[in-house]
Amino acid sequence: MRTPILLLVVMMLLCASCSAPRQTSINQYIDSDLSSLDDTAYKAAVKSISAATKIEYPVLTDKKADRNSGPSKVLGLGDGALVVGSLRGALQVTYVNSAGSRVWDSVLPLGKYQVGKAISLTTQSDLGIQVLNVPVDMEACQKLIFAVSPKGCVLIRAERANGVYAGKEFSEQLPIFKHAATKLESSTGADSLSALMRLSSPSAVTERSVAAVRSQLEAFATSTNAWIAEAAAAVLILPTR
Repeated sequence: MRTPILLLVVMMLLCASCSAPRQTSINQYIDSDLSSLDDTAYKAAVKSISAATKIEYPVLTDKKADRNSGPSKVLGLGDGALVVGSLRGALQVTYVNSAGSRVWDSVLPLGKYQVGKAISLTTQSDLGIQVLNVPVDMEACQKLIFAVSPKGCVLIRAERANGVYAGKEFSEQLPIFKHAATKLESSTGADSLSALMRLSSPSAVTERSVAAVRSQLEAFATSTNAWIAEAAAAVLILPTR
């Protein structure tokens, strides 16, 4: 009688193991300061992160590459992890789910401008979104803010060191940045803020001239959300055609 009972116990344990969520190998690095690791520990961390993100970071293969060519921060987002780093003149943001699989990956060109170390994830409570705060070494602005979720990542705001909106200045200094094609009149605050960033660009002069767009901008300028109101007011005074 012992053999069937033992077999049943083993089968139950196997089923429990299969149903339990698989932990990703990068969980141990969530909210840790990768910059504080020594070279050996850093490369070990990057190998684990690379296995999850499916990204070959130059710091692992190129002897001339430094830590500016690899991940700098891992942040907990939902049930997964958000990996932030630099890759060939771009900001690389990747989301890995709880099963250790890459869900999405965004490459955001920043040219020659470096990303700072004080990267953080906070909540914009009145809009119900989580935002990724990325310090950047630019003359036009010192912080880029992205709306992030398990579904994706989009730039919604550029700020000077004093917190003032700098969408126009960012676009002028980095014209290669491609803004998302989000709608100004959207059901989500993140999409509206993203559209306001696009409208801050010199290339959006024709779109800013459309009567319906200006009407929506005027409505947004009185929004109870400070970010939306400030950005809309800034766009309204930009040149039109």
